[in-house]
Amino acid sequence: MLDEAVPGWDSRVDLAYLDAEDPRECVLGQIFDHSEVGMKMLGLGDAGPYGFELSADEDDSSWPTITAAWTALIQSRRTDGKQPGSR
Repeated sequence: MLDEAVPGWDSRVDLAYLDAEDPRECVLGQIFDHSEVGMKMLGLGDAGPYGFELSADEDDSSWPTITAAWTALIQSRRTDGKQPGSR
């Protein structure tokens, strides 16, 4: 979804500041300046299934896991050479 809507999105995410719980430092926050703006731009009502928010069955202790998953994905993409660089 992000590849289509925002080509090169992963190069705009600074992993040193990535924090899935923070609306400005999460993936959408770093791309769109705030997670709510990103959700609106992408037409998402429920961002949980996409890993942008907690799902109904998750609690606050899941945020570090979500941040780690995004970090791993972005590092993998950068290592594979799909989108080099950072914010």
